[in-house]
Amino acid sequence: MTPNPPVRVTLPMLHAAYASFPAKAHHTPQNRCLFLAFGVLNHFFGRDWVERHLENPGYLQIDETNQDTMDVAALRVIDLAECIYNLQHIENFDGVVQRMKEGHVEATAAEFDLGRMLFLNHVAFRYIKPQGVKGKDYDAEITLPDGLVVCADAKCAMERSDMKETAISNKLEKARQKLPSDKPGMIFAKMPAHWMDEPDFVETTIEQAKELFRRSQRIVSIKFYVAPTSIKDGYATQQHAYKELNNPKSRFGPRDWTLFRPFDQVNAGRTMPAHWQRILFFPDGPPYIGPPPAKGN
Repeated sequence: MTPNPPVRVTLPMLHAAYASFPAKAHHTPQNRCLFLAFGVLNHFFGRDWVERHLENPGYLQIDETNQDTMDVAALRVIDLAECIYNLQHIENFDGVVQRMKEGHVEATAAEFDLGRMLFLNHVAFRYIKPQGVKGKDYDAEITLPDGLVVCADAKCAMERSDMKETAISNKLEKARQKLPSDKPGMIFAKMPAHWMDEPDFVETTIEQAKELFRRSQRIVSIKFYVAPTSIKDGYATQQHAYKELNNPKSRFGPRDWTLFRPFDQVNAGRTMPAHWQRILFFPDGPPYIGPPPAKGN
């Protein structure tokens, strides 16, 4: 017997939760968005899991060193909640949630980042259930407009790690090993934002991608991704930047493997594409007209 699917969070549920927060002076709009994000994470992971990861060292820890570190940590929590809310209807989404529940937080966040980039760009995809078989344990399958299916795997370098050539090459190689040998493969590699401060960051990442292309013609493209966060005028803001590198000698024929199209990054904080519901700045987004009238009214 197939179990009932987990309850999904709806837009009316978000509005109802937001409206229920006490109107206290210290509850700024930013705080209320953070409370809403906690609600989304509690719904999918449970309160104990959320409190444990917020209080202990790790990817989601709320760093109380100063106001800036607290704001950046809060933004990361809100960002994760946004991904989960918007991707909850993707096929096999619950398997990704389960991996995060099991403690693979930062690595699983990279899978949600992969989903976010595809979703924002209207790229059809589904997550893949792990099978414990080499070549079948990649993270997602992407269906291109002509019907071609591309296998994709996401990897991330830990946020607090130092930039090294070996760190990049090892991540790319691990992803390559998870992808099948008879289908086109893409690698999504999330790099820590602070690596961008290294003078040879771009050159190093490009060279490591080219090196993998020289060794593997079944890898058709590598997508490097960073999410730098900054504090400006008392607000924490996050950008999403990526660079797509395509294999010029792919065994799957000459074609453009580019997936992403630029949108207005300057205003992306508030004006993400219309099909992406924000938790940050909530209740901005699609208008909510309320529940249907009760029968007999």
